[in-house]
Amino acid sequence: MHIVCVCGLGMGSSLILKMTVDKALRELGATDHEIEHWDAGTVESKNADLIVTSADFQDRFAGKSNVIFVNNVVNTAEVKDMTRRFARPEPFPTCISPCWALPTSPAATTPASKP
Repeated sequence: MHIVCVCGLGMGSSLILKMTVDKALRELGATDHEIEHWDAGTVESKNADLIVTSADFQDRFAGKSNVIFVNNVVNTAEVKDMTRRFARPEPFPTCISPCWALPTSPAATTPASKP
């Protein structure tokens, strides 16, 4: 997986975020990844599978499905959680049985006695 960490200039917080993402992925047991850090203007040309950036860039990357926004670039637990969500998104909940088929009262589940 090709991951790009992004900040405004591509030198400070993106480098810190790169180290945090690498640590988080190693703790999760992931080994097949390449991580780079770039500025917000350059990232478009990098063809990344995943972009990780701070919440400050939500407007810049709005509508992109391959972006994770973190609130704290040094919080490994937050990055692990967000990475897990990206890798295995929660499926949309489905109804096992239609609502009309569910019993509405205890009497509805009690079999009628024979006379």
